[in-house]
Amino acid sequence: MKRLLFVDDDARVLSGIADDLALPELEWQVELAATPEEALERLDDEDYDAIVTELGMPLTLLTEARERHPTVARVIVGERPAGAKALDALAIAHQFVSKPLSVTELAALIDRTMAIHRLVTDPKVHAAAGELDHLPPRPETYAAVTRMLNDPNVSLKAVAARIGEDLAIATQLIKVVNTPFFYRGERIRTVLAAVQRLGPARVRDLVLTLELERIPATKCGAFSMAEASSHGLAVANLARQLAPGIADEEDAFLAGLLHDVGETVAALQLPVRFGRALTARRTRRLPDNTVERAHLGATHGELGALLLALWGFDYDLIAAVAHHHEPWITAGPKVGLTDLLCACELLVEGIDESSATHRQGLAWLRERGLYDRVMGPWSQALREQGARLAV
Repeated sequence: MKRLLFVDDDARVLSGIADDLALPELEWQVELAATPEEALERLDDEDYDAIVTELGMPLTLLTEARERHPTVARVIVGERPAGAKALDALAIAHQFVSKPLSVTELAALIDRTMAIHRLVTDPKVHAAAGELDHLPPRPETYAAVTRMLNDPNVSLKAVAARIGEDLAIATQLIKVVNTPFFYRGERIRTVLAAVQRLGPARVRDLVLTLELERIPATKCGAFSMAEASSHGLAVANLARQLAPGIADEEDAFLAGLLHDVGETVAALQLPVRFGRALTARRTRRLPDNTVERAHLGATHGELGALLLALWGFDYDLIAAVAHHHEPWITAGPKVGLTDLLCACELLVEGIDESSATHRQGLAWLRERGLYDRVMGPWSQALREQGARLAV
């Protein structure tokens, strides 16, 4: 049973929320508070999974909630703010839900958040994740573009206009489309022309890639953001190629691009501990996840999954990121996205039987039949070429 605390100074709003959520299938216990003081008192006295407030409530409420109860998900409901208030609100809340509020939307949002909270087993790391002040922000341009591309009534001109609102992304997109890889004899000078040249799927992928590059530098000397980005793109490209018959090609690309984003979270928030974990991982005597749990209390997959849940990604992708080194945890009867992600990472790294992580993964993938189906042929091709995969 999930316990949610709703805060609003309008009794009619609270009553309406209580009625809307009084559905047995949701399995929610809803508590109501009319003031920030009452809400904080309830949080201090009882355990809740999430606190949901109106944008009109003082932001100090969520600031206090973050400091005193960092593992409670923080959600703001209201018209999307602008200016300084927008920055303040988005910095404090895990999720922002625009009005009109859909019960189904809110239920899905809370379910995603709580599902990933359960993946993090160490309370200290769980609390640290909730307290992150420098957590990479949700890729808003990517989210908006994805929604628009999924709507058959939205034109590419409208998509281009939305991208154009993000000057940095728009500039980089035009720069990318004029590189030799995409160049077709005519220089592209507008966002609309770039979108038309690239096509919807490629535009979405590039926008996300460009937004991920905004993540700030870390203080973890053992971690290279450039190497992490290059590795993620290599896994993404391979996953898309091998996806047919296993998973959706675009889901596979996204999973590959984001599969190690938890390493960035760890490098930003826990640089010393993660640096030690990286040093220990390089001995390859123990599985990477075993090493990370010893140093961090959670794996980079689990931390990445938490971030993606708060960003609003689908659970299937989140589960794949969470368990790409341990795909048996979420295995279904058929080979799926998590298995594919595990295979692609091993191929991009170069299969190494001396690595405990690789031995674990290979044993599982052989059991699933994926090694003979995909990995063996790819590994042989790479050996014959005398090179590993590159971006």
